[in-house]
Amino acid sequence: MKNKGDFFRRTLQMLIVCLFTISSLFAQKEKIAFEKYGVAEGLPEEVGINFIQDKQGFIWVATQNGLAKFDGYKMHVIRANPNNRDGLHIRNLSGGLLLAIDGQLWIGGILPGGLASYDPITEKFTNYLIDIEDSTRVPYSANMMLFEDIFKNIWFLSRSKFNVQEGFLCKIDPKTKKVSRYPYNVSGKRNDIVLNFQIAESKKDSTVWLRTDDYNLMRYDRKKDVFETQFKKGDVIPGTTLTDSIIDINSANKSGLITMANNERLFLWDPILRKVVDTYNFTNRDAITWGASFEDTHGNFWVSSHDNLTRINREQAQREDFKFGEGALDFKIAGEVLLISPESQTDTYILFQVTSTDNNNGRFINTFKYNFESKTFEFFDYQFNDQHNQFENNGFRKRYALDNTGLLWVGTRPNIYKQAPKTRQIELYTHDTKKLQSIPSDTILQIFEDTKYRLWISTASGLALKQEDANFKQFYYQDANGKLSDLAWVQLYEVSKGQIWATSDEHGLLRLNESTQKFQRINFLNGINRVINLKEDSHGNIWVSVLNKGVYVLENETNKIITLFEPDTKESHGLLSNYIRVMFLDSRGTMWLGDPQDNEFGLFKYNEKDNKFKHYKRDDRDSLSLNSYEIREIIEDNLKRMWVGTDDGINLYDYEKDVFYKSKKDFDISSVRTLIKAANGKIWVATYASGGLALVGPGIHDVEMFGEDKGLLHNDVQDLVFDNHGKLWLPTERGLSVFDTLTKTFTSYFEKDGFQKNGSRSSALKTQNGDIWIDGANGLNHIVPDKLSKKDMTVPSVYITAMGVMDSMYAAPDGKLFKKAVSYTNQVKLKYWQKDVSFDFIGLHYLKPEDNQYSYKLENYDTKWSTPSKGRSAFYTNLSPGTYTFKVKASNADGIWNEEGASIEVVIASPWWLTWWAYLIYGLITLLIGFQVHLSQKERTLRYARETAQKKELEQAKEIEKAYTELKSTQSQLIQSEKMASLGELTAGIAHEIQNPLNFVNNFAEVNSELIEEMKEELNNGNLEEVHSIANDIDENEKKIMFHGKRADSIVKGMLQHSRISNGKKELTNINALADEYLRLAYHGLRAKDKSFNATMITDFDESIGNVEIIPQDIGRVILNLITNAFYVVDEKKKSGLENYVPTVTVSTKNRDKNVEIKVTDNGNGIPENILSKIFEPFFTTKPTGKGTGLGLSMSYDIINQSHGGNLAVKTKQGLGTTFTITLPNNKK
Repeated sequence: MKNKGDFFRRTLQMLIVCLFTISSLFAQKEKIAFEKYGVAEGLPEEVGINFIQDKQGFIWVATQNGLAKFDGYKMHVIRANPNNRDGLHIRNLSGGLLLAIDGQLWIGGILPGGLASYDPITEKFTNYLIDIEDSTRVPYSANMMLFEDIFKNIWFLSRSKFNVQEGFLCKIDPKTKKVSRYPYNVSGKRNDIVLNFQIAESKKDSTVWLRTDDYNLMRYDRKKDVFETQFKKGDVIPGTTLTDSIIDINSANKSGLITMANNERLFLWDPILRKVVDTYNFTNRDAITWGASFEDTHGNFWVSSHDNLTRINREQAQREDFKFGEGALDFKIAGEVLLISPESQTDTYILFQVTSTDNNNGRFINTFKYNFESKTFEFFDYQFNDQHNQFENNGFRKRYALDNTGLLWVGTRPNIYKQAPKTRQIELYTHDTKKLQSIPSDTILQIFEDTKYRLWISTASGLALKQEDANFKQFYYQDANGKLSDLAWVQLYEVSKGQIWATSDEHGLLRLNESTQKFQRINFLNGINRVINLKEDSHGNIWVSVLNKGVYVLENETNKIITLFEPDTKESHGLLSNYIRVMFLDSRGTMWLGDPQDNEFGLFKYNEKDNKFKHYKRDDRDSLSLNSYEIREIIEDNLKRMWVGTDDGINLYDYEKDVFYKSKKDFDISSVRTLIKAANGKIWVATYASGGLALVGPGIHDVEMFGEDKGLLHNDVQDLVFDNHGKLWLPTERGLSVFDTLTKTFTSYFEKDGFQKNGSRSSALKTQNGDIWIDGANGLNHIVPDKLSKKDMTVPSVYITAMGVMDSMYAAPDGKLFKKAVSYTNQVKLKYWQKDVSFDFIGLHYLKPEDNQYSYKLENYDTKWSTPSKGRSAFYTNLSPGTYTFKVKASNADGIWNEEGASIEVVIASPWWLTWWAYLIYGLITLLIGFQVHLSQKERTLRYARETAQKKELEQAKEIEKAYTELKSTQSQLIQSEKMASLGELTAGIAHEIQNPLNFVNNFAEVNSELIEEMKEELNNGNLEEVHSIANDIDENEKKIMFHGKRADSIVKGMLQHSRISNGKKELTNINALADEYLRLAYHGLRAKDKSFNATMITDFDESIGNVEIIPQDIGRVILNLITNAFYVVDEKKKSGLENYVPTVTVSTKNRDKNVEIKVTDNGNGIPENILSKIFEPFFTTKPTGKGTGLGLSMSYDIINQSHGGNLAVKTKQGLGTTFTITLPNNKK
């Protein structure tokens, strides 16, 4: 029984070791991507090991050449400046950083150095003087930060720069700024878990404990301000019977105990009882003492020594011992392990650093992680298993820390690195000449998954099958003699029996022999034939399309040809094409064959009963025919309806009527790449050289487009595939677009995210486990959608970092407007003249800070939040006195918003003459004056009331009559002024118009005079033939003189007609001619006044209008007024200096059966909404004084609405322009 028990025990141990080993192997696959921040990115010096995140969320990095503050966008460098009292005086900051509870940043300097603190509220530094003689000051220049105790004292190590053996353990009281020195030269800080192995503060009673260099344990007495010995090396350790020494001590935060350890034992020390409460022995360890002890966040105790590591669960009395290089830690590293030390921990994992060395004393740094949930280890090489990371393998130690969003930061030499989970999330498989198990080539032809869930990759150099790990197994063709050769450029197919078929240009038609795992040729025709497609029909027979030879139907078991459709017999079977690339078996068991080439073959349907094909053609005159002969793809929707994608649109087949319905040309879905079924009789269409992505159905004309204007990266979609969450994945030449069919929004991924795009066409596949595979230009993309689309739910911290007031920008306090830094300010009070303000703001989230979004609003000014953008500034000008609150919110790169955001209240004071006390004085003065006037008026009124009542009534009547007469006269003058202004503008245009025909008359008259002289000479010479020729020229010139004279006459008559007083009689008038003439006259009239004026004139006249009964003089004035106003507003907008602006005025007419429309449209600034209702009121004008009477539009409104029974209306869009519409009754005769 004993032997049997031993057997099972050994077996169980072996199984456990195997499980750990397997877990470790799988864990090695994990990669962590990092982004580098070094000197090139703004770091003042290459050593980035000392860094910390402050309470606001900024990352601070202390270097040997200054301090850097990182906000995700830029390194803001603070360099030493001893001449600035409030500035930093230390250059080399290798003593580290410490963040105090109150938010102050403490900085240690080295060689030469000092000690400084930074207050983020005042943005000022306090520099502490070095004085070895004064015991209340910093003793030495080399100072290394340690920790802040519960009483907010700052502990640090101060050493001589000349002799590192000379040093003090120090603490400083930030309130009194006095330093206390203790004669112990301890080590510098390693990290927040183990501090420095020598000092520990108990969380039970806040006592501070020290392990001295001679291995004695001491306790700090706060009242006496001294360290007192608890026991010495070689003494019996309290709570035990052991005489031993302590190598390292550490605070156990969860239990409140102190861990004390050496290479053989771990002691748990109770600081209140002042004795050991638990002891753990490590008898198997060697004498090397390097190691650490600590308590994790779950209450487990860990002890490391050299290459050993132990985890102890004190509550459950369990322990696990590990040795690096064996069992669960069976990881291979260079050299011999020197030290395993904890570096960072969370509630989910612990990061350990492994330091090793080789025989040449070369140092190597690697990392491994312990996962609490799986209780397994994961190993990371110096690049964290990602060859794209830029860590240098120089043996320099790394410091790890997590920011407040959970991102891992690593500081080393050189550079500081930030975990970048959104970078290289997509795994890329490439061909590796040194690795036989890699894919055969980076040029991918096909990605194929069979019903056994095996993933096949067809490449330009061979065919491979993906294995369980990251390896690929290559397959070969085996000929009759057993010779193997590569399977390049093959296309795979699977039939219902699970057989894998392949087509190859080099080897013809192939089928996989599952027993031998080799592909063998199917010799159904003589020689090697190029098979371009293969399809199984409803009987289990295999249809094979052979280039330039036809289509053959094979019996699956025997591989014999049972039916053939060759070009020689095409008249009998009806299959005209010998290039069948498209094969589709519909739900009714009918085989459809398509030719994708630009010819006249198109689509064929097989009739099994007659063994013949029906040919479907393209006929542009027939709406029930195909859109194109070029057949690209065929699918059925979930309603069993068949859709055909072509190179010129899509068609929906009607089984009952045997016709195809065409898609309209209105939708840009001409060149179809891929079709995928959706729900409710709809399909998704991917196009190229067209509109991108489309959702079509259930009707052929029900189309919704999602192209580049909706967020698609490129309208040339290379393929289309659904994932398990209903999202569409669309590879394009510019990157990868993922479309959420619920929200109808796109998410984009690029090369920086790890996506390897393809320049021409990519194929995409979703495998049974939900993964997405897409071929790239140089390899194979593997995507786990759940991982890629996982969102970081932590919100950014939002701060207003600076505020501009007039021409000054403030970030730090100035002592006047800002008593604190802007980011800590809640309210700012401004003078009445300080009415231009701006704000800079930031959202601190380092996932992908360049993709953080911002939205802001100034309450009491803005009515809604700004459109989210990446901009980090806002500007407001000419604010009125009042109280405003500027609010800003931000989202991280995954669109998770901090809705609370940040805010600052801005109070702009009123000028003294508008203050409440000024109004009070105004009121009192007014009341006093009013009271005095009241008394005087009352006295006079009573005295003369009766005597003057009748006289005043008579005078008032006369005054009213006089005012009425003057008002009528003034009104007539204003109306006449408006008419004269109109006539003036018209006259200027006519002057320009009449100049051209007069010039022609003068020119041709001069030419005729010269010709008459020539004719006289020829008469004298008796040359009658030349005389006749000259006479003909004179006759032609006279005709031209008459033509231009009549043109001038018509212009003069038009001018007279416009200038004469309207008799109110309506006449048949050509509206188009009237509008066209007044457009040109208005334009030339303005050009005559201002040579710099220019505008584009567009006309769109409806010739079907004909003549309409109107009062032409009145309608002409209206049209002229509207056109002149339009030219004025576009000219004003142009003068504002707007770039790329083209002033444009459009005049159009439209026949609306019973009405005629005349529209005058400009692209000026539009009419403000608050005055739109007033523009037809008399005397209302927006033009400067002297440039308008305010009667033009009022008169135009009366002419149209009252005199003609029509309507004058206006529509405007502020910033875009205005349209005036004249609607007149169409009274034709």
